[in-house]
Amino acid sequence: MSLFPTTRMSILNPVSDFERLFDTLLHNRPTTVAINSNILTSPKANVLESDIGYTIELAIPGFARSDFSIEVNNNVLTVSADLNLDSEDPEITVKYREYDYSSFVRSWSLPDSVSVNMIDASYSAGILTITVPAENKTAKKLQIEVR
Repeated sequence: MSLFPTTRMSILNPVSDFERLFDTLLHNRPTTVAINSNILTSPKANVLESDIGYTIELAIPGFARSDFSIEVNNNVLTVSADLNLDSEDPEITVKYREYDYSSFVRSWSLPDSVSVNMIDASYSAGILTITVPAENKTAKKLQIEVR
């Protein structure tokens, strides 16, 4: 898999996407073409491990810090955002859309050695970074504020 896809058509059904695009151009209809619907609802993540713990990086451009909910419950770290984009301008017609901001939920099981009270989160340049120090577990449930 390459970093920058050479096509925006669906891997599963490129003929259908081409027909939809052709129909859109000829009949002046809006369309959405995406490689896979999971890309829109599940952000890509990197999980890094070091001597001091773990770092989770999620590529989530276009969000605000206040859009995220991050919590730990029974050693499961859950990151989510619930966006409602019904406020689109009725005066504007979407002719073609390749990206969209949508709600998502991602979860990771944490090892017993992490210190959930010390989990920290920051959001910069479209990357949500969550640091999870490895020490002793001290809490069963926690809400983490994004700075």
